[in-house]
Amino acid sequence: MKVALAFQNDVIADVYALALDGCLENCTVDNFDSFDSLTETVQKEPYACIVTDVSLQGQNFVETFKDPGFCALSIPIFVVGGEEGLAPPAGSKLKISALPKGVTIRDFAETIIEALSKDFTAKDFCKISVMTLLVKQKDLRFNLYVKLSDDKYIKVLNARDTFDEEQYKRFQEKKMDFLYLRRPDFFSLIDNLLGEVQKLYAADEALPVDASFSTTKAIFQTVHSAFETEGFTPEMRLLTEATINLAIKTVQKNPRLSELLQKMDADKSSFVGWHSTALSFLSCKLATMLGWNSEATFFKLSLASMLHDLSLPSDQLAELQTQEDLNESSLSPEDKELVRQHPRNSAKLISGFEEIPGEVSFIIEQHHERPEGNGFPAQADHKEISAISALFIITHDIVNTMFHSPPQNFDLQAFLTDREAKKTYSKGAFGQVFRTIMMKSSAET
Repeated sequence: MKVALAFQNDVIADVYALALDGCLENCTVDNFDSFDSLTETVQKEPYACIVTDVSLQGQNFVETFKDPGFCALSIPIFVVGGEEGLAPPAGSKLKISALPKGVTIRDFAETIIEALSKDFTAKDFCKISVMTLLVKQKDLRFNLYVKLSDDKYIKVLNARDTFDEEQYKRFQEKKMDFLYLRRPDFFSLIDNLLGEVQKLYAADEALPVDASFSTTKAIFQTVHSAFETEGFTPEMRLLTEATINLAIKTVQKNPRLSELLQKMDADKSSFVGWHSTALSFLSCKLATMLGWNSEATFFKLSLASMLHDLSLPSDQLAELQTQEDLNESSLSPEDKELVRQHPRNSAKLISGFEEIPGEVSFIIEQHHERPEGNGFPAQADHKEISAISALFIITHDIVNTMFHSPPQNFDLQAFLTDREAKKTYSKGAFGQVFRTIMMKSSAET
């Protein structure tokens, strides 16, 4: 049997889906991003219940259920944030109930469990991805178990033990993607995760750049290490989108480019983590200067930033930026070819995931190309490189130069003047993007 979720915020929907998937046996949770797609599907496939968000349709929500396809259903519908006393349309068999806005995961899940008690069995032990544990729990607050059979679980970690990257790798080597915890502990963990995600989405005041940057970088390290083995799982999507949202909000609430550069420059550490996070923040900021203010554009740039070096195993390889760098390096021929092909390989790794926009793969595949056609892997020139890829390539150049500059000694205007003198970015889409950045950035640095 299946449960349908339809929420305006699909990241928060993912948290609810994780909760139901973790605590119900043999339950499939489907997420819908619009009520139209939900309406079409529920008439064709059997669902045990529907959980939706009042903000998707507004408080006149019941009007939606007058659709003949809904009226014929005799299943419970839960409306998060709905008003008390919701009643189904006349003649309908629907059972509509309101859940308060801000309902805890425990209350949410127990309500669904009670409604579905005839169709599903609630678990005493709930599963949790080891990747989620790596991000959420350094010092555990509960015991963790492995499952031997439906009624036998063995404790493998105690409360107050440390769950770090070493532990994560140990379970991955044993091909154990999930561990188990008792239901009350599971609800506490997911509640905490939901609270953090909601906090990121609800923040109205300016977010401190340094705190936002360090948080994004820490989560990036986990996403990068886990993506290849686990793919774009619900946990990955949740963490990636929440992190991207944090980067976007930071850029939107802190418009001064000089402050952004200063805070980024103060937090340089490992190349891949810092470089990818800086690329996300700065590419979104520069996009606003070009008038590209849509969240869809920010999402593509940030996602490409997080995933563009996915197929490279080390900082040493990721630091090589140009064909000249490769020619001068002492790497083996095999490693040189790995670097040369990594834009293509990284793009292939993510191309099979429907949740990732196709243009992200295109940006990643082009991020080492150059206007003159002397980049890699395809030697594409300015005539073949899109405007959004041009922005990404220019930002990539800025961030790389910044990383190798002495602390607090990077001068953006000097960088732009140097590239202008060399006519590095004068052709095709690069020309307009570069000139706009040069003109508008001078007022903010």
